[in-house]
Amino acid sequence: MLPPLKPLIAFEAAVRLGSFTAAAGELHVSQGAISRQIAQLEGFLGFPLFHRDGRQILLTTEGERYASTVSTTLQRLSESTNELVHRFEKRPLTMVTSNAFASLCLMPRMTEISALLGDRELKLIARDDIAALDDLEYDLAVFYCRRRPKVPAAEPLFAEKIVAICSRMYRDSFKVRSDDELVRGTQLWCETPEEWIQWPDWLDHVGLDAAENYKRIQINNYPMVIQAVLDNQGVALGWRGMIDRHLAEGDLVQLTPHEWVTGSSFYLLKNKALNARASAKRQNDLNELLEWLRRSFQNTDS
Repeated sequence: MLPPLKPLIAFEAAVRLGSFTAAAGELHVSQGAISRQIAQLEGFLGFPLFHRDGRQILLTTEGERYASTVSTTLQRLSESTNELVHRFEKRPLTMVTSNAFASLCLMPRMTEISALLGDRELKLIARDDIAALDDLEYDLAVFYCRRRPKVPAAEPLFAEKIVAICSRMYRDSFKVRSDDELVRGTQLWCETPEEWIQWPDWLDHVGLDAAENYKRIQINNYPMVIQAVLDNQGVALGWRGMIDRHLAEGDLVQLTPHEWVTGSSFYLLKNKALNARASAKRQNDLNELLEWLRRSFQNTDS
């Protein structure tokens, strides 16, 4: 059977410090509380631990034997706890996101993120299905969601805004300059586990027949879609916030001025249960990364 923990701690402190008063000071309780806790432990054990002799505390024979066991056990428990806490504190900040967001938004900024975090390591996990979060230990995540996710600590990071894109060379070669001229080119489709907008949705939105016999290439990875566009392979749907760097540098061009604001968003998801265990230093590092994400992606054209 196991004894009550608080009286054990009081007993160990009194033995180690040689005084109920000193034990009370260390544990931030009254001397009377220490006396009551030790009396409770003696009642549980069925024998006295101390000879009561004025102000001096002397262990009984049973008390000496028990004190050695208690001291060793609590010391091992303390060392094991410190080891686990230290290991947790040294664990990298772990961020989970889609392959698309990782490749197009985070990897080009990794030097900036590393400088921001200093000696704190970042672990980046790419998963294209938000359900993967159920099986992962993570600090924060970024995922596209058609509807607000049922997660308490979810906040919109940036709104979904979609444009039709291609390379400058492809646009000039095929003279594709409007939605109704898409038939001249090849549609690059992205098949993902996420509920992303697809070409039929776009065509219906701009009033074109989605059943039209367009040429197409289907790809199951959005960064590969973007690479295919950069390689002049066709036209694709572009998500602002993920392709803005390529638009700014002129690698990609927006096919038409039309921009579809769907009402959906990319969401920032925080693991509140895990974060609650973090030290002030770890919480500060996490907050720095969160603020960087907000500065980088909120309140922009993305």
